[in-house]
Amino acid sequence: MDFQTLGVLLYRTREKKHLSLLDVCSGICSQSTLSRVEQGSRELDSLTSEMLLGRIGREVTRFELILNAEDYYLNQLRIEINENIEEKNYIKAKEKINLYRQHMPAEGKVHEQFCCYMECRILIAQNEITEKLSALLLRAIRYTIPDYLLENCVSRRLYSPVEIELIRMHITYNDRKCECNEVELFLIMDFVTEFYSLKQQEKIEIPLLVDCVKYEIALEKYNRALASIERALDIISVGRSMQYVGELHFLKAQVLSCVQNSIDKNREWQDECKRECFMAYVVFGVMGKKEEKEEIYKYCLEKLNWQITEQMMLSD
Repeated sequence: MDFQTLGVLLYRTREKKHLSLLDVCSGICSQSTLSRVEQGSRELDSLTSEMLLGRIGREVTRFELILNAEDYYLNQLRIEINENIEEKNYIKAKEKINLYRQHMPAEGKVHEQFCCYMECRILIAQNEITEKLSALLLRAIRYTIPDYLLENCVSRRLYSPVEIELIRMHITYNDRKCECNEVELFLIMDFVTEFYSLKQQEKIEIPLLVDCVKYEIALEKYNRALASIERALDIISVGRSMQYVGELHFLKAQVLSCVQNSIDKNREWQDECKRECFMAYVVFGVMGKKEEKEEIYKYCLEKLNWQITEQMMLSD
């Protein structure tokens, strides 16, 4: 994709969605820069272009966004860093990140955000869940979303896939639970629903909803947790993925347990909890997840005074 085509795509999508220049470019580049890009008189590097396209729900391959030799080199480095992390070659990945920083643009905050993102992935992979990780995630997010978790944050904003993943990671690995985090998750989901295709929604929104459920349980917002579970199951029902089905049914059983914690546990409540646990147990069995099955089995014994038997599995 050349820069003229990129500009046309950004402009047409922005106009169709009734978005301002600031809506799209906030935290990434200036409004005047985006305006010149749309007019075809300004080029952007592929990472910045990818960020802008992500904020309007468009997916374009990195190859299509390559603009020049230097940009090609940085793009190759990003691929190599990702590959090294996936292959658990963290020392090599760190070396590549340092090399990337030496060649990235001087005023490249989206590039520094990428480097921080990769460093966070390494820390998580090495189970270094410390205050250092939380601080690094927050710094990475605020490179392009300066008002993240601040009192004067906007009521609506656009997100790139990297921004979404950074926020998810920060919320997951930050001990401080607050309603601002929950609000941010719902802002992201509203954005995904409006801008992304059904395939993208299934890939991105379901993990977000699972995060929401866990957060709402921590905040004791059980009715909202149940609503989030049903929303996720509705999306799954028209999709193809079973990745989160077992987890969602087990979470539903736990939420129902919390809802009824202060009142008599009647037969109807127990039957529903058992039904949700059994569904989760079966799904995890089909997926070959033994640890998850054992967790449910233990939960049923300790919390429900009930045992899932092989006879039940055969009769299902």
